[in-house]
Amino acid sequence: MKNNKLFLKIYIVLLAITTVTLITLYVLGSKTRIGYLSNLSLNINQTLYLNNLNAENIKKLFTIGHTIENEALINYVFTNKNITNYSYNFKMQYYSKIFKHSDIYGVSIDTNKIIKDYNFINNIYTSDGSPFGHFTLNKKLDAEKIDNINYTLFIRTKIINTPINILLILISIYYI
Repeated sequence: MKNNKLFLKIYIVLLAITTVTLITLYVLGSKTRIGYLSNLSLNINQTLYLNNLNAENIKKLFTIGHTIENEALINYVFTNKNITNYSYNFKMQYYSKIFKHSDIYGVSIDTNKIIKDYNFINNIYTSDGSPFGHFTLNKKLDAEKIDNINYTLFIRTKIINTPINILLILISIYYI
């Protein structure tokens, strides 16, 4: 009986600590912060696809031996007047040293604001809280980074599931 009361007290304390921690992480992550898109690189395959061009056939034109001449291919993409849509890959970077994507947090970029602020961007795609993504636009991009990107953080599901699983194990031990 004494062990059951002790176990119940420990269980309640762990549950309270877990709940307070998750609520604190949620509140801190949900604040809108500002970052920037960097590591902008042309996605040649997607660019050719957007313009209804066969990527494999065009790559064969710029292949010498078994290697593709990337500089010549990029030059072809930028100088071809039939190519009007471009696709770029990016990585989200942060001004905050603490609040950025991690094992705990995933990042959610405000894509509507980006499209509104930068009217040359048509679409922007990211997935599952990853800082990596790509966007499409209708002109060649000359910038090295795109600044003033709003983002929020969300708690990854594995962070929520781990304490719940531990508590379920403790409950099952208690009843055994």
